[in-house]
Amino acid sequence: MVREHLSSFLDQASVGCGEGYPRFIEHEFRRYLECDVHAHGFAGLRCPHRGEERLVAFSCKGRLCPSRTGRRMADIAAHLVDELLPEAVYRQWVLTFPWLLRFRLAVDRPLSTALVREYLHTLFAWQRRRGRALGTAPGTTGAVIFVQRFVAHSIATRTSTASCLLDSGLPAADPWSACASCLCPRLPRPTSKN
Repeated sequence: MVREHLSSFLDQASVGCGEGYPRFIEHEFRRYLECDVHAHGFAGLRCPHRGEERLVAFSCKGRLCPSRTGRRMADIAAHLVDELLPEAVYRQWVLTFPWLLRFRLAVDRPLSTALVREYLHTLFAWQRRRGRALGTAPGTTGAVIFVQRFVAHSIATRTSTASCLLDSGLPAADPWSACASCLCPRLPRPTSKN
């Protein structure tokens, strides 16, 4: 499907006043087209017991590569839990963008960055206000955010979301201290009114 429609997909981004997708998007799609194609490299495997032989094509290991994506997600999650995030309770927040803005965000990285930054500032400010209303000591907060851009079925259904892991409390000035979890008052769950 990608092989059939890649050219029209890339051309549609340039229609009208569009400048097209960033170069890295085209590069990743072109790499994906070479994924699991024997002409682009393979390894020969032979079972010493049965004598069966098989040629296994190399994967592209790009952002779109199915063999890489699952392993990469697991590696990132392990790194976040084991090495980066302090022990705390986290909530996931997801920002989706209006349909009319999605195409522009796909090609305008500075605008996308500015909107995500504003989103985080808004979440952090909201969290601090809630903490003050509950009488907790002023604290700092942080987040891990992943911006995902993908096309679901056609160029008309392009989607851009920002998934954010946000601490559900306000850690004290030193969230890495040995007793950070006892210094981190948990804030109540958000309500639909929030």
